[in-house]
Amino acid sequence: MSAKTWIMYLSLLLLSTLFAILVDVFTVVRRTGYSGNGNPGMLLLYPGWATLMMLMLFTFVIAVRYFDILQDYIAKLSYHSLIPILSVGTLFLSLFLELRKIKLTLASLRHNGDEESLIQVLGPVNIYTNSLFYNMYILLFCFSLATLGGWWVVQKRKN
Repeated sequence: MSAKTWIMYLSLLLLSTLFAILVDVFTVVRRTGYSGNGNPGMLLLYPGWATLMMLMLFTFVIAVRYFDILQDYIAKLSYHSLIPILSVGTLFLSLFLELRKIKLTLASLRHNGDEESLIQVLGPVNIYTNSLFYNMYILLFCFSLATLGGWWVVQKRKN
C-alpha cells in the first residue's frame, strides 16, 4: 500500500483516539448536586462517530487487501486460526470492559435509592454519561470487528 494510504489511516486512527480522549475529559464525574454547565462532550460525539465509521471502513479495506495478498504458506496457517481468535477475544474483552464502565457509571449516578434518576431527569446522553457512547473500548471493539470482517470476507471468497 502507498504511503498516502498509511498516512490517511494513521490520521484517522489518531483523530478517533483524540476524540475518545476529549469526550472522556469533557464527561463530568458526579459528586453532589447537578452541574449547571452545558454539554460540550456531546458536540464531540458526532465527529467522533463519523471518524470512527471512516476508520472502520478503512480498516476493513486494508484487512481485505492484506489477507488477499498473503502468500506465505506458514503465514496463512497462522492467520487461519490466530486472526479470528485474537479478534473474537478482543471483541469480548472490549464488550466486557464497556459493560463494566456502564455499570460503574450507573452506580455513581444513583441517589436517594432511585436506580437511574439522573438519566431519567437529564436524558441518556448527558454531561455525566458522554463517555459511555464513545470511548476507547468502543474504538477497540469497532477495530476488531472490522479486522474480523475483512478476514471473514477473504475466507468466504477463497472457499
